[in-house]
Amino acid sequence: MAKRTKGQGVGEYGVAGAVIAVAAVASVTLLSNNFSELMTDVSDQRYANGAGGNNAGGGAGGPGGGNAGAGNGGGASMNAPAGTSQVQLTLANGQTMNLAVPMTAAQLQTMVETSGVNGTTSHLMANLDMVIAQMESAGEITPADANMLKALSNQGHRMASIEKVLEQNLSSYGNSQVNPVQVGQSMVTFDGQQISILDLATQVGCRMSCVGGNELNPNNNAWPETAKFVDLFQQAKGTSVMTNPVVNTLVTQLSTQIVSLSDTMESMYSWAMNGVHSGSNLPQNPAQIISKTTTKIGTQTHLNSQGICQAGGSTTGAMQTQCI
Repeated sequence: MAKRTKGQGVGEYGVAGAVIAVAAVASVTLLSNNFSELMTDVSDQRYANGAGGNNAGGGAGGPGGGNAGAGNGGGASMNAPAGTSQVQLTLANGQTMNLAVPMTAAQLQTMVETSGVNGTTSHLMANLDMVIAQMESAGEITPADANMLKALSNQGHRMASIEKVLEQNLSSYGNSQVNPVQVGQSMVTFDGQQISILDLATQVGCRMSCVGGNELNPNNNAWPETAKFVDLFQQAKGTSVMTNPVVNTLVTQLSTQIVSLSDTMESMYSWAMNGVHSGSNLPQNPAQIISKTTTKIGTQTHLNSQGICQAGGSTTGAMQTQCI
């Protein structure tokens, strides 16, 4: 199903000039030290499965689907929810960490089915939080580079907070046959502001499709929050730590999956809530919006890992990776 052109901006959906109060990024350091409190208790199990916290090595970490053990030389480990594979990273000082990441589109779909898009995004960023904290504590990353990666992770967590509001809103309708256009007009609170679900959905993803290898292109015409994430990724590419192929591959893969998740969700939501398509491909109720979003994620085979576990693992300098 080809993605439609969505016009010139959020204004086509009737968004007033100040729909969401998004604080300007004063500095990368400020972002890195301002991890949002995202995952509160919710009754629906799909969110409970994705909720949790990450505390890698006692360092800074954003909330998400991860649950890291203490990073004290004995190693730190993410929990491994359905849809993930374990990857062990060994630093130059012998310190290890066990990550848990989706390695295929099918695994990513499985994770979304159990944790939701927001829980999956949070878990992906929790992996990055662990890598940052462990490398920082081991002295293998400069404070400036750590702050840059933390800023990227923080923005990923913010996108997850938007996805959480969207999914919770749709889940609240259960199997109701309410028209998705009506759902799109319903109001929710985000960042202390009232905003329609449709307008919130167009804060993430892209105006035109950015799925299919184009996720991290700075010219992908992304909506505001995804555009900020892509911009931070491009800045991170210029850091010294990204010259390490292992780190570069891991950060790139996680970032690609996060943008793809946001764009797939936004596409399905905006199509349905604007009623711009007809026929069986268009979700007819809130439950179908969620299920069709999840199904579409599983078709994106370009998300299959192309480097994290080449030949079962790799070594770059003193850093090693092994898929276990």
